[in-house]
Amino acid sequence: KQKEISVQTSEMQLLIVEDNDSLRQSMGYALAMHGYNISTANGLTQARRILEQDRIDMVVCDVLLSDGHGTELLEDAQQIPIVFVTGFAGSTEQTLRDLGPNVTWIPKPFKITELEAAIKSLSTTLRASQFKID
Repeated sequence: KQKEISVQTSEMQLLIVEDNDSLRQSMGYALAMHGYNISTANGLTQARRILEQDRIDMVVCDVLLSDGHGTELLEDAQQIPIVFVTGFAGSTEQTLRDLGPNVTWIPKPFKITELEAAIKSLSTTLRASQFKID
């Protein structure tokens, strides 16, 4: 089942998964100001519940969460694209690159413009791949 990605920013429903309350709130507020619809979760358990109940177009997720590793959401999110944010580059970088075409990542700390660029880039790449002819 192919996930349809919303073309317009204002239609895109983002799920932000971050266990740091102030960072989660800041990201949510800033992205909402840029026209995204925002849902937030403080960890994997809450994120899984939201993914089951709501239509989510893309997930922005911290890699190291208080209740597990953010990459565990890949199984729950299925075809939903994920932007991982991490303060631990290096070995994590290669692991994140190997997770597939629905995944990208940016290092912490980041500017909101860098996060928005990653979101737009991933959605553009996925939209383009929907129209590829093999």
